[in-house]
Amino acid sequence: MIKTVLITGGSGGIGKQTAISLAKEGFHIIITGRSLKSCSEAVAEIKNKSTNENVDYIISDFNSLKSIQALADEYKKKHSYLDILVNNVGVLKETKEFTDDGIEKNFAINVLVPYLLSILLFDLLVKSKSGKIISLIGGMPLRKIDFQNLQAEKNYLGVVTYSQSKMVMMTLMFAFGKTFDNTNVTSNFCYPGQASTAMTNALTPKMFPWFLRIFSPIFSLFKRDLINDNGKSAERASQSTIYLAISPQAQMLHNSYINYKNKKTDIPKLVLNAHNQHHILKYANQIINDRLGINIS
Repeated sequence: MIKTVLITGGSGGIGKQTAISLAKEGFHIIITGRSLKSCSEAVAEIKNKSTNENVDYIISDFNSLKSIQALADEYKKKHSYLDILVNNVGVLKETKEFTDDGIEKNFAINVLVPYLLSILLFDLLVKSKSGKIISLIGGMPLRKIDFQNLQAEKNYLGVVTYSQSKMVMMTLMFAFGKTFDNTNVTSNFCYPGQASTAMTNALTPKMFPWFLRIFSPIFSLFKRDLINDNGKSAERASQSTIYLAISPQAQMLHNSYINYKNKKTDIPKLVLNAHNQHHILKYANQIINDRLGINIS
């Protein structure tokens, strides 16, 4: 049976490079993107570079929790199982923005999208012989989570807000992964490293803490090199995802963290903190219940 992988945000950047690599391995690829144009162009490129015609797309902009639900419903109409879910999509904005649900976008897309989509597709992952959830993290290292600022209620600062949302996502997905006993599904995290993507190319000095802005000339040169790398950095950055998807050594991993060198590394203490896990689970579940009427136990 051909293995099927769903890659969120697979129409560009690291997600598209992941799709190309897994298509070369013979996977049935389904990517998500925000528009027909971006999806159709990406599918054509993936097919061309992989010589694999088994590539499809689902349009989804993740601007509401209902859009995540619609994505899962559309996938289930066409497919009876799922081998790998790659939670690749992410967002980083210079200023605070909200989804149609009134949820701050970093929290909505970086935290709730992977969690809710994993829940909605879990029954299809169970039907696979070795269902996998792979979630990409990123950003700056943090020592704590500010529970009073989960949706930038107190303050917003591009990279810092993004970094916290990624740590919150990791904490939430780690807690969710602890419920996988007696199933054949695993959930792991990977750090891709630096890459030229639409997100990184849109970075500005205003997105960084003031003490890092003095390095903006060096950052501009670094970003210029990334932009001109013809996708090579995105291809390199996809390798930790590919490792978790196909490496025999990764088959037994669960709730593990892989760095950009494909090495298992320590999970941050704030993620392992039981209080943090409980608080974030309760908070995320309440939002989902309020917006969709789904009571997650």
